[in-house]
Amino acid sequence: MVLTSTQCDRTNGGSACAQPLRARIESACFLAASVVVFHYAAILVLGCAGFAAGIPLHWAHFWVAAALSAAYGFWLARRLFPKRFIRVFAGMGAGLTILYLVSAYAAIRIYDVSYDGQNYQMETTIQLARGWNPFRGGLPDTVQTTWYINYSPKAAALTGAAVYLVTGRIETDKTFNFVLLAASLLAVIATLIRLFPTWGPVRIGVIGLLAALNPICIVEVFTTYVDTQIASMLTIMIAMGLMLFATESGPIYLLYAMAVLILFHIKIPAVVFACLIGGLLVVALFVAGRRAVAYRLCAVSVGIAIFAIAAIGYNPYITNIRDKGHIFHPFFGKHAYVNTPMFHEGNRPANFKNINRLQRFGMSVLSRTSNIYSVGNARIKWPFLIYEDELRDIKGTDLRIGGFGPLYSGALILSLVILALAAWKSRRMALAGGIFMVALLFVALVHPDAWWGRYVPHLWLIPIAALVLSQACPSRPVQWTGWVLAGILLYNVYLMMDVNWKFRVEASRTIRRQMWELADKKKPVEAWFGLYQSNRIRFDEFKIPYRMVATKDALGKQPIELAYSMGVIRFIESPVKQPAKR
Repeated sequence: MVLTSTQCDRTNGGSACAQPLRARIESACFLAASVVVFHYAAILVLGCAGFAAGIPLHWAHFWVAAALSAAYGFWLARRLFPKRFIRVFAGMGAGLTILYLVSAYAAIRIYDVSYDGQNYQMETTIQLARGWNPFRGGLPDTVQTTWYINYSPKAAALTGAAVYLVTGRIETDKTFNFVLLAASLLAVIATLIRLFPTWGPVRIGVIGLLAALNPICIVEVFTTYVDTQIASMLTIMIAMGLMLFATESGPIYLLYAMAVLILFHIKIPAVVFACLIGGLLVVALFVAGRRAVAYRLCAVSVGIAIFAIAAIGYNPYITNIRDKGHIFHPFFGKHAYVNTPMFHEGNRPANFKNINRLQRFGMSVLSRTSNIYSVGNARIKWPFLIYEDELRDIKGTDLRIGGFGPLYSGALILSLVILALAAWKSRRMALAGGIFMVALLFVALVHPDAWWGRYVPHLWLIPIAALVLSQACPSRPVQWTGWVLAGILLYNVYLMMDVNWKFRVEASRTIRRQMWELADKKKPVEAWFGLYQSNRIRFDEFKIPYRMVATKDALGKQPIELAYSMGVIRFIESPVKQPAKR
C-alpha cells in the first residue's frame, strides 16, 4: 500500500523510505493526482448516466463531481495522513483550486487556432453544452462533421462542456488539458519515489517533468485536440502499473482503473493502447513473481473495460455496433472514414506510400520535424541538428513528421547507447529496460500510422525509460550519459514550448484585438465561418450581432478575413437579431 510517514518510520527500521519527508511527498503527490483524475472520471460517469436517464449536461455535473472527488480526497487523506489529514486535505484543496483557476485562465487567454479544434472538437463541446444527448440520437447533417461527432468517444468534449457551462467561456473547454498534465507529473513523481527510495529530488523532478511534458502535450495543450489527454492518461496508467511492482493498495488500482476508463472514452485508438499496455503489465507482473497482483490487475482491467463499453459506452460503442456494424466506427470497419486507403493516401508523405509501417516510423523519426501531406517528402536529417524550417513548423499543432521534436531522433540514439552501456554493467537491469522500451514500440506499431507523432504519444516515454535506466545503473559513466540525455530532452521541450507557445500567444492577441474592434463598431455583420463554425461562439461572447450566410460568395468580392480562421465577414446596415442559441 501507499505508505504514510508514520508507517515509513516503523517499517523495516525506516529502510522502506530514506526519510519520512519522502513518504509524505509521495503520498501528497498520489493524493492530488487521484483527486484530479477522480474529478474528471466522475464528470464523465455522471454525464453518461444523465444521458441514459434523458438528462442533458448541466453545470451541476461539474460541481457534483467536484464534491464526490473532494469526499474521496478526504477519505484518502485520512488514510494516508492519519494524524494530519485535515491540514493535508485543506492544503490539497487550496492547491488544486489554484491549479484549476490558473488552467482556466490560461485556456481563456490562449485561443484554439488549430484545424480539428475549431472544426469538430469544439463543435462537439458546443453541442453537448447546448443540450444534445448523444444517447438519444445523433446530430443532424446540418451540423458540420457529424461523421466524427456522432460516432466518436466524447470524454474530452463532455468534461470540457461541463467547464464551459460553469464559466460561460468556450475556450475554458481546454482546462483539463493543463490539469491532467499536472496530474501525470504528480503520478510519475509518486512512482519514482516509491521505486527508487535513494534518489534525490532533482533527479526525480527532472524525470517527472520530462515524462509529463510530452511534446504532443506541448503543441496541443492550448487546443481541443484530444491527444494531449491521451498522453497524460497513458503516462498515469503506466506509472500506476509500475508502482504495483513495489506495492499495492486499493487506491492504486482505482487510479489505474480510472485512467483506463478515461482512455476508453477519449479516442478509439486509445482503447487499443490501454488494452495492450494493460495486458503487457499483467504479463510482466506474472513473470516478476507477483502473481497475485497480476491476477488482481487483470480482474480490474477486464472489469473496467466491460464497464466502460457496456455501462457508460452506449454512445459510441453500442450505437456504433447498432448503426454501423462495427464497435470502432469511424476508425475501422466497412463504413470507416479514418484509416481507409483514401485517408492514408491523402495524409502520408509521398515517400511513405510503398513502404511498411516500421519503415514509415523509422523515416519519420529520423526526418526533419514538419507537417507535410501527400504532396511532399519526409527529409532525413542528421540527428542532434536543428534546421530553420523545423522551427517554423513547430508553430503548428499537427506535427506529422518528427512529431516529438527536432532532437527526438538524437535522444533515441543516445537511449540505445545507454542501453548498451547498462548491459555491460547490469545485464538484468538492461534487459528489463530494453523490454519496456520494445513494448512501447510494439504497442505503437499496432497503429497503421505510428509515424504520426500525435497518434502514438506514449513513444515519448522510450527515452524517458532510458533515462530512468541510466540513473538506476550503478555505473557513473552510464549515469553521466543519462544526464546528457536529460539535457537534450529538456532543450527539446524548451524549444518546442518557446516556439509554439509564443506563436499562440501572438495569435491570440491578434484574434482578441480583432474581436474588440468589431465589437466597438457596434455594427451587425454577415458571417461565413467555413469549416470553423465554432467561431460563432466568439461573436456571442463579444456580443457582436451577426447573421450567418451559406456561402462565402454571398459576402461580395472583398469581405473581411477573420484572423487565424477560414471565416470572413462584411458589415451590414440592417439590424440583426442575435439568436440565443446556435
